[in-house]
Amino acid sequence: MNSRQSKFIKNVIIGFIVIMIIFGISKCSRQKTIRVTGLPEQQVYFSDNHQELEVDQVSLEGSTRLKQKMEPGSYVLYYQEDESTRYYGTLHIKKKQNEAKIKFRKHKLPVISRQLVLNTNEDAELGSSLKHYGIYNEHDVEITYDADINISVRGKRNGKNNNFLLKWKLGINGNSVSDEEIEIERDEGGNRTIWEDKLHAYTMTYKVIGNTAELQLKAVFK
Repeated sequence: MNSRQSKFIKNVIIGFIVIMIIFGISKCSRQKTIRVTGLPEQQVYFSDNHQELEVDQVSLEGSTRLKQKMEPGSYVLYYQEDESTRYYGTLHIKKKQNEAKIKFRKHKLPVISRQLVLNTNEDAELGSSLKHYGIYNEHDVEITYDADINISVRGKRNGKNNNFLLKWKLGINGNSVSDEEIEIERDEGGNRTIWEDKLHAYTMTYKVIGNTAELQLKAVFK
């Protein structure tokens, strides 16, 4: 390698370093310390990666200073009340503004709970239930669902004993995703996942004591 080539390579490396420094300075200049009004006392998370939103200080006026600096843009946040209930909100950070407001909206997944006194000769119908709900995915896009749920229980004679048949049907967005029937003995209980995708899962929980059945079909966030 001659001196001319060596000088050229050295200039290229120096130029690359200068560009990276300028890019880093530019990025840091876009990031700002933000105060947000409307955050709850509960822990708040980013919807896209489920990482915690770190807060630094709460003022007397009710605004909260964030620990991390954030670039201008829109961020979907959420906090969770229980495994089937979340509150989503969108935080809009604008250029040349160090304060922002956020308002959360409740998103409730389907939960059907019943306690039934069973008759060995008749079905105990919980009936059909239609539920519409939405969940944000990793791209901060709300995915909507329409769930059609049907549950019934009836007695079944098994020799001298009476067992029970538990039936359920679950349809999601017009497609049947679970259609099952299981036999339950007295004083028996169980829990199973009957359907799931990347964002949530449906579980069936049952317990029979004597002639009384406790049933719960619910969807839970992942």
